[in-house]
Amino acid sequence: MTKHKTFPAEQPEMPLPDKKPEIKQPHDPHTPETPEEAPQHEPEELPPGNIPPMKGNDKARQH
Repeated sequence: MTKHKTFPAEQPEMPLPDKKPEIKQPHDPHTPETPEEAPQHEPEELPPGNIPPMKGNDKARQH
């Protein structure tokens, strides 16, 4: 595969920065890298009989 040819005076799309950005806070090895999930709120139990029938699934319920 040949390299894409550019015009002689064309600059690269994303020039590399001269220096790396500063890290304001050092990495804490005790902090998990993945954020914790928000607590799941379970819905309150509905009284029986309030469940609406599923549309288009009537034949599957007759078994």
